[in-house]
Amino acid sequence: MFYKNNNKKVKRMTALAVMLALIVPALVTASVVISYTYTVSSSNATPDIYLVQGENYQTAYDLGLFTASTPSTGPTGYVPAETIDVNSVSGSTNVYLMNVLEVYNSTVSSFKGTVNIYITSNLNSNIVLYYSTTPLTFSSGSISGTYLSSDSTSSAIPVTTTGDVLYIGFAITTQNSNIGSPGSFTIQYDVS
Repeated sequence: MFYKNNNKKVKRMTALAVMLALIVPALVTASVVISYTYTVSSSNATPDIYLVQGENYQTAYDLGLFTASTPSTGPTGYVPAETIDVNSVSGSTNVYLMNVLEVYNSTVSSFKGTVNIYITSNLNSNIVLYYSTTPLTFSSGSISGTYLSSDSTSSAIPVTTTGDVLYIGFAITTQNSNIGSPGSFTIQYDVS
C-alpha cells in the first residue's frame, strides 16, 4: 500500500515537472516587452475613381429621361450609390441615352497602380447598359460600345491613367408601362 500511494505521488510530481518544463521557457524567453497604443480615426475621403454625370446627362435630365442625384459634397457631378431613374418616352419603343454617366479616374499622376473596372448588370431585358472607353455614339439604330446583357459581368476594363473615362449609356427598348422592375447595376473598382 505504501508503494501504491508513493507511486501515485511520483506520477503526479513527474507530470507536474514535465508541464512546468514545457511552460516556463515560453513564459520567460522574452526579456523585454514594450507595448504601444495607437489611436485610429476614420473619416470620409473623396474617392479618386468615381461615377459622375456624363456629358449628355443634363439633356437627358431636362427631358425627364434620366436622373442621377448628386450630393452637395464630393467631386463635381459625383454620383453616390443611390437610385438612378431611367425613363422612356410615351409612345416610343426605343430610347437611347448615351454618355449619361461616366466613371472618372482622378488618381494623381504619380500613382503607378492598375485600375480595372467591372460592371455587373442586373437590369431587366428592356433596359440595356452600354459602356466604352471612348464616347458612345449612335448610328444605324444602335449604340457603339460594348453591350452588357442582363445578369452578366464585364471583363476587366482598364482605366489606369489619370483622366481616363469609362462612358456609360442605356437603351430602353419598350415603353415605361412595359419596363417592369428595372433592376440595378453595380460598378466595382479594382485598384492594385
